[in-house]
Amino acid sequence: MGYDLHITRRKEWSEEGNDIAFDEFVRCVEADKEFTHPGQMGDDCVDWKNPVTGREFWLCWFKGRIHTKNPEPELIDKMIVVASELHARVVGDDGETYLSANEIKKESPTM
Repeated sequence: MGYDLHITRRKEWSEEGNDIAFDEFVRCVEADKEFTHPGQMGDDCVDWKNPVTGREFWLCWFKGRIHTKNPEPELIDKMIVVASELHARVVGDDGETYLSANEIKKESPTM
């Protein structure tokens, strides 16, 4: 089991609508030399190697959002760059928004 982060335009990452189109995702990552497309996990994915730790990670597009599992801080910061390019945001499984790897904005529950 792990913890996923999502690049999304949706209010709730698990909802439908306000999709990031697959071709938008591909154009964005292919413009960045740090990504390899297609990735080892398939055409819907890209690979990224952490320049600090040397570990390899993936980002996958799925049904209008982009996700990864258990990212290191450097990948979180890279995801924020990608999200900005796509006019989106980085959100955790619990709905928190990542402003950086070290700064998280938790949504206030509505009553």
